[in-house]
Amino acid sequence: MSIMAIVMALLAAILGSGAWAALAISTDYEVGYVAWGIGVLVGWAGAKFGGRGMGMAVICAVLTLLSIFCGKLVATEHFLGKELETQLGALTEQDYAIAKEEAAQFAALTSEDQYPEYMVKYEYTDATDAASIPAGQLADFKEFNVPNLREFNSNPPTFEQWKESISLQQDAIGSSPIFLASIVVSSLGLIDILFAVLGIGSAYGFIMRAGQEQAAPAAPGPTPPPLQ
Repeated sequence: MSIMAIVMALLAAILGSGAWAALAISTDYEVGYVAWGIGVLVGWAGAKFGGRGMGMAVICAVLTLLSIFCGKLVATEHFLGKELETQLGALTEQDYAIAKEEAAQFAALTSEDQYPEYMVKYEYTDATDAASIPAGQLADFKEFNVPNLREFNSNPPTFEQWKESISLQQDAIGSSPIFLASIVVSSLGLIDILFAVLGIGSAYGFIMRAGQEQAAPAAPGPTPPPLQ
Protein backbone atom coordinates (compact mmCIF):
# COMPACT_ATOMS: atom_id res chain seq x y z
CA MET A 1 0.00 0.00 0.00
CA SER A 2 1.43 3.37 -1.02
CA ILE A 3 2.02 5.82 1.83
CA MET A 4 2.03 8.68 -0.68
CA ALA A 5 -1.39 7.60 -1.94
CA ILE A 6 -2.78 7.65 1.61
CA VAL A 7 -1.27 11.08 2.29
CA MET A 8 -2.66 12.55 -0.93
CA ALA A 9 -6.09 11.01 -0.34
CA LEU A 10 -6.05 12.50 3.18
CA LEU A 11 -5.13 15.93 1.81
CA ALA A 12 -7.93 15.64 -0.74
CA ALA A 13 -10.36 14.77 2.05
CA ILE A 14 -9.26 17.82 4.07
CA LEU A 15 -9.60 20.02 0.99
CA GLY A 16 -13.03 18.60 0.24
CA SER A 17 -14.23 19.11 3.80
CA GLY A 18 -13.05 22.71 3.77
CA ALA A 19 -14.70 23.34 0.41
CA TRP A 20 -18.00 21.90 1.65
CA ALA A 21 -17.98 24.12 4.75
CA ALA A 22 -16.86 27.23 2.85
CA LEU A 23 -19.53 26.82 0.19
CA ALA A 24 -22.26 26.23 2.77
CA ILE A 25 -21.20 29.22 4.88
CA SER A 26 -20.82 31.58 1.93
CA THR A 27 -24.17 30.68 0.39
CA ASP A 28 -26.14 29.83 3.56
CA TYR A 29 -27.09 26.62 1.78
CA GLU A 30 -25.72 23.07 1.72
CA VAL A 31 -25.37 21.54 -1.76
CA GLY A 32 -25.72 17.77 -1.46
CA TYR A 33 -23.87 16.83 -4.62
CA VAL A 34 -20.65 18.34 -3.19
CA ALA A 35 -20.44 15.09 -1.20
CA TRP A 36 -20.24 13.19 -4.47
CA GLY A 37 -17.48 15.51 -5.65
CA ILE A 38 -15.52 14.88 -2.46
CA GLY A 39 -15.61 11.14 -3.11
CA VAL A 40 -14.41 11.63 -6.69
CA LEU A 41 -11.58 13.90 -5.49
CA VAL A 42 -10.41 11.52 -2.74
CA GLY A 43 -10.57 8.45 -4.98
CA TRP A 44 -8.81 10.21 -7.85
CA ALA A 45 -6.01 11.46 -5.57
CA GLY A 46 -5.50 8.00 -4.07
CA ALA A 47 -5.43 6.30 -7.48
CA LYS A 48 -3.25 9.00 -9.07
CA PHE A 49 -0.48 8.41 -6.55
CA GLY A 50 -0.43 4.64 -6.73
CA GLY A 51 -3.25 3.57 -4.43
CA ARG A 52 -4.37 0.04 -5.28
CA GLY A 53 -6.23 -2.84 -3.66
CA MET A 54 -9.15 -3.40 -1.33
CA GLY A 55 -7.39 -1.88 1.67
CA MET A 56 -6.72 1.41 -0.09
CA ALA A 57 -10.25 1.48 -1.49
CA VAL A 58 -11.66 1.14 2.02
CA ILE A 59 -9.35 3.86 3.33
CA CYS A 60 -10.53 6.25 0.61
CA ALA A 61 -14.16 5.40 1.34
CA VAL A 62 -13.66 6.10 5.05
CA LEU A 63 -11.79 9.34 4.34
CA THR A 64 -14.66 10.45 2.12
CA LEU A 65 -17.21 9.75 4.85
CA LEU A 66 -15.14 11.63 7.44
CA SER A 67 -14.62 14.53 5.05
CA ILE A 68 -18.34 14.88 4.37
CA PHE A 69 -19.19 14.61 8.06
CA CYS A 70 -16.56 17.14 9.18
CA GLY A 71 -17.65 19.59 6.49
CA LYS A 72 -21.25 19.35 7.68
CA LEU A 73 -20.05 19.68 11.29
CA VAL A 74 -18.28 22.99 10.60
CA ALA A 75 -21.25 24.31 8.61
CA THR A 76 -23.67 23.27 11.35
CA GLU A 77 -21.59 25.06 13.99
CA HIS A 78 -21.74 28.22 11.88
CA PHE A 79 -25.51 28.07 11.30
CA LEU A 80 -26.21 27.22 14.95
CA GLY A 81 -24.04 30.11 16.11
CA LYS A 82 -25.98 32.53 13.92
CA GLU A 83 -29.30 31.23 15.21
CA LEU A 84 -28.24 31.46 18.86
CA GLU A 85 -26.90 34.96 18.30
CA THR A 86 -30.25 36.01 16.83
CA GLN A 87 -32.11 34.51 19.78
CA LEU A 88 -29.81 36.28 22.24
CA GLY A 89 -30.33 39.62 20.50
CA ALA A 90 -34.11 39.20 20.69
CA LEU A 91 -34.16 38.90 24.52
CA THR A 92 -35.97 41.77 26.24
CA GLU A 93 -36.55 43.10 29.73
CA GLN A 94 -39.89 41.29 29.64
CA ASP A 95 -38.11 37.98 29.07
CA TYR A 96 -35.87 38.80 32.01
CA ALA A 97 -38.89 39.49 34.22
CA ILE A 98 -40.42 36.17 33.19
CA ALA A 99 -37.18 34.38 34.08
CA LYS A 100 -37.21 36.01 37.52
CA GLU A 101 -40.80 34.91 38.04
CA GLU A 102 -39.94 31.34 37.04
CA ALA A 103 -37.11 31.31 39.57
CA ALA A 104 -39.40 32.66 42.27
CA GLN A 105 -42.01 29.99 41.49
CA PHE A 106 -39.35 27.30 41.72
CA ALA A 107 -38.19 28.63 45.09
CA ALA A 108 -41.77 28.24 46.32
CA LEU A 109 -41.76 24.47 45.69
CA THR A 110 -41.69 22.40 48.83
CA SER A 111 -40.41 19.05 47.54
CA GLU A 112 -38.72 17.38 44.58
CA ASP A 113 -41.98 15.60 43.81
CA GLN A 114 -43.21 18.91 42.42
CA TYR A 115 -40.35 19.21 39.92
CA PRO A 116 -42.09 17.32 37.08
CA GLU A 117 -45.15 19.58 37.14
CA TYR A 118 -42.89 22.64 37.22
CA MET A 119 -40.93 21.31 34.22
CA VAL A 120 -44.11 20.86 32.19
CA LYS A 121 -45.54 24.25 33.15
CA TYR A 122 -42.38 26.18 32.26
CA GLU A 123 -41.45 24.00 29.27
CA TYR A 124 -38.27 22.44 30.58
CA THR A 125 -39.46 19.30 28.83
CA ASP A 126 -41.30 18.30 25.69
CA ALA A 127 -43.55 16.03 27.72
CA THR A 128 -47.17 17.12 27.99
CA ASP A 129 -47.73 15.73 31.48
CA ALA A 130 -45.54 15.19 34.53
CA ALA A 131 -45.89 11.41 34.54
CA SER A 132 -44.40 11.01 31.07
CA ILE A 133 -41.13 12.90 31.71
CA PRO A 134 -38.17 10.52 31.11
CA ALA A 135 -36.08 9.75 34.18
CA GLY A 136 -32.93 10.97 32.45
CA GLN A 137 -34.50 14.32 31.65
CA LEU A 138 -35.60 14.76 35.24
CA ALA A 139 -32.09 13.92 36.42
CA ASP A 140 -30.60 16.51 34.04
CA PHE A 141 -33.06 19.13 35.34
CA LYS A 142 -31.93 18.45 38.91
CA GLU A 143 -28.25 18.56 37.98
CA PHE A 144 -28.17 21.59 35.71
CA ASN A 145 -31.33 23.69 36.04
CA VAL A 146 -32.05 23.48 39.74
CA PRO A 147 -28.78 25.13 40.85
CA ASN A 148 -29.25 27.92 38.29
CA LEU A 149 -32.83 28.58 39.38
CA ARG A 150 -31.84 28.70 43.04
CA GLU A 151 -28.94 31.05 42.32
CA PHE A 152 -31.13 33.26 40.13
CA ASN A 153 -33.73 33.61 42.90
CA SER A 154 -31.32 34.14 45.79
CA ASN A 155 -28.90 36.42 43.95
CA PRO A 156 -30.64 37.74 40.81
CA PRO A 157 -28.30 39.18 38.16
CA THR A 158 -28.90 42.39 36.27
CA PHE A 159 -30.49 42.18 32.84
CA GLU A 160 -27.08 42.51 31.13
CA GLN A 161 -25.52 39.92 33.43
CA TRP A 162 -28.40 37.58 32.67
CA LYS A 163 -27.87 37.97 28.91
CA GLU A 164 -24.15 37.41 29.34
CA SER A 165 -24.74 34.18 31.27
CA ILE A 166 -27.07 32.95 28.52
CA SER A 167 -24.42 33.84 25.94
CA LEU A 168 -21.82 31.77 27.80
CA GLN A 169 -24.23 28.84 27.99
CA GLN A 170 -24.91 29.11 24.26
CA ASP A 171 -21.19 29.19 23.49
CA ALA A 172 -20.67 26.03 25.52
CA ILE A 173 -23.53 24.27 23.73
CA GLY A 174 -22.56 25.51 20.28
CA SER A 175 -18.97 24.31 20.62
CA SER A 176 -19.80 20.83 21.92
CA PRO A 177 -18.74 18.26 19.28
CA ILE A 178 -21.20 15.71 20.64
CA PHE A 179 -24.10 18.14 20.46
CA LEU A 180 -23.13 19.30 16.97
CA ALA A 181 -22.72 15.70 15.79
CA SER A 182 -26.19 14.86 17.08
CA ILE A 183 -27.63 17.79 15.09
CA VAL A 184 -25.82 16.66 11.93
CA VAL A 185 -27.10 13.10 12.27
CA SER A 186 -30.67 14.15 13.07
CA SER A 187 -30.75 16.58 10.12
CA LEU A 188 -29.70 14.03 7.49
CA GLY A 189 -32.25 13.59 4.75
CA LEU A 190 -32.64 11.09 1.94
CA ILE A 191 -30.77 13.34 -0.52
CA ASP A 192 -27.88 13.76 1.92
CA ILE A 193 -27.58 10.00 2.33
CA LEU A 194 -27.87 9.40 -1.42
CA PHE A 195 -25.04 11.78 -2.34
CA ALA A 196 -22.90 10.53 0.55
CA VAL A 197 -23.29 6.97 -0.72
CA LEU A 198 -22.43 8.11 -4.26
CA GLY A 199 -19.33 9.88 -2.94
CA ILE A 200 -18.17 6.90 -0.90
CA GLY A 201 -18.84 4.56 -3.81
CA SER A 202 -16.90 6.81 -6.19
CA ALA A 203 -13.86 6.91 -3.91
CA TYR A 204 -13.93 3.14 -3.52
CA GLY A 205 -14.52 2.58 -7.22
CA PHE A 206 -11.62 4.78 -8.37
CA ILE A 207 -9.13 2.65 -6.47
CA MET A 208 -10.62 -0.68 -7.51
CA ARG A 209 -10.76 0.29 -11.18
CA ALA A 210 -7.17 1.51 -11.08
CA GLY A 211 -6.09 -1.86 -9.71
CA GLN A 212 -8.04 -3.74 -12.36
CA GLU A 213 -6.56 -1.67 -15.17
CA GLN A 214 -3.07 -2.26 -13.84
CA ALA A 215 -3.61 -6.00 -13.58
CA ALA A 216 -5.21 -6.36 -17.03
CA PRO A 217 -2.88 -8.21 -19.48
CA ALA A 218 -1.59 -6.28 -22.45
CA ALA A 219 -3.43 -6.86 -25.71
CA PRO A 220 -1.56 -9.34 -27.98
CA GLY A 221 0.29 -7.89 -30.93
CA PRO A 222 -0.33 -8.87 -34.56
CA THR A 223 0.49 -12.44 -35.51
CA PRO A 224 3.57 -12.59 -37.74
CA PRO A 225 3.10 -14.20 -41.18
CA PRO A 226 4.23 -17.81 -41.52
CA LEU A 227 7.71 -18.45 -42.83
CA GLN A 228 7.84 -19.49 -46.44
